[in-house]
Amino acid sequence: MKKIMSLLLEASLFFMLIPSVVFAAANGGGSDGGGNSYKGKPIESYAQDPKTLPAYQSLILPLLADIQSKAASNNSMDVLAHLILSVFEQKTWYFVPGPLSQIPPELLNSAVPTDQAALQGFDRVWIDRDIWNKMAVEDQEKLILHETFMGFKILSFGSELRQCNAADGINSSYCDDQGSIDSGINLKAQDYADVQNMTIQVASQYPQMTADDWVNAINLRNFNFEWDWFRVSSQIKPEQLGEMLKRSAMTGYVPTHGYDLKLLSSEDHPPVTDVYNYFQNHKENCQFQATINGNELQISLSGKYNSVQFSIPVPAEFNSDFADTFHENRKLQRISVPGYESLPTPRPTGGYTTYNFFLGFDSFQLAEVYIQEMVCETKDCSDGHGSLAVKGGFNYICSDNPQMFKPN
Repeated sequence: MKKIMSLLLEASLFFMLIPSVVFAAANGGGSDGGGNSYKGKPIESYAQDPKTLPAYQSLILPLLADIQSKAASNNSMDVLAHLILSVFEQKTWYFVPGPLSQIPPELLNSAVPTDQAALQGFDRVWIDRDIWNKMAVEDQEKLILHETFMGFKILSFGSELRQCNAADGINSSYCDDQGSIDSGINLKAQDYADVQNMTIQVASQYPQMTADDWVNAINLRNFNFEWDWFRVSSQIKPEQLGEMLKRSAMTGYVPTHGYDLKLLSSEDHPPVTDVYNYFQNHKENCQFQATINGNELQISLSGKYNSVQFSIPVPAEFNSDFADTFHENRKLQRISVPGYESLPTPRPTGGYTTYNFFLGFDSFQLAEVYIQEMVCETKDCSDGHGSLAVKGGFNYICSDNPQMFKPN
């Protein structure tokens, strides 16, 4: 494993020598049916199970074991393991006695002439066997890791069904109704650089990479999929949140219109179309203020029918992760107090009042506020969380942009 831990200085040059490229022949195609051969053998004769390769056994298996050890506490790591396996299990790998078609040189930004060691499409990976056989095992490991992340780039152009099968498994019933039309693959120079840099980082760092390290690396390298599988989970301090709130107030990025969700609270998951239509017809004025005073976050929100003011203590740090909005149709950076609700207070008429909320930031500008007032029957809301435990109260969302709920 030491040879994986220590990345050679010439690694960046090496990856310039072994770029992947997608071209029409990589996925087969053509208008006529028939058998194909290469150098006197049917093309199928060159297919090989990549999981039997020494490079797979010495690198990918330990890599998967490390990722899966983190999956119990982070769903993104479970998806990551499935995506890696999809490159080896859902694609046919051909080891042919080259040469392969050459990638256009303008995509490589290489200072030296390059050999084409691999090509990859949606369903196939082509390896130049002659080049492969000349490589030391540690170089084969780098190439196979490079093809793994090239598979991620290619998958980002795939259909919803292809992406779903990669993340959930080819036989997943969950994927049956997903769209099945692939986009054209259009890799740019930056995509090749992203794959090379991801390969270099993982080859040298993966035994020490945390789940957050993986998610940050994936987002940094622009592996963009249909679903938000990889969510950044980091820590921000209260003073950082205070600066974000102050900047939003100074620049005018504070929501001024709100929507009372009480009519919708009786439905667990109202259709997005109904939500959008409701918001279009029930736009209200909304005055929202939030300040941090010492170790308290002070909230004030007033709508047409409801208003609320309260203060809650904040911990030394907040959890910050990328999450969907309340109706799962636009991605914002959600800043919230993890697992915290305001302390329940007795009501003269019976029951206990408590609040929970989140603040949504779009590019670090406040874009959405969601506050729920809960009136629980018991102090610990033992009847359940949310509408099951609410005898009264309101749900209120404050946002200037009803388009975030517009159906696709």
